Amino acid sequence: MEALAVDDGASGEHDRLVRAYRRVAGFEVVRRVRGDRVGDVPHQLVWGAVGSRMDARVEEQLRRWGSARARSKEKRRKKEEEEEEKEEEEGEE
Repeated sequence: MEALAVDDGASGEHDRLVRAYRRVAGFEVVRRVRGDRVGDVPHQLVWGAVGSRMDARVEEQLRRWGSARARSKEKRRKKEEEEEEKEEEEGEE
């Protein structure tokens, strides 16, 4: 999985993006796309910007977000059960 943390020159914004991509999605910087090298041209054509090109392993994403989804589903199921119990109790009164 690939991403580009765009460096638009804004004070500190690029660094915040890199940290967020690392923390939230497990991305790691693999290349700095500056636009001053021939090797940067393909990256600029794909991404349309300069910045830090980052990669993350798909398996890691599935593990990370699969477990988060399972926790979310379990939380939603418990909430629905509690609401049903509350409705039953109100109906008995």
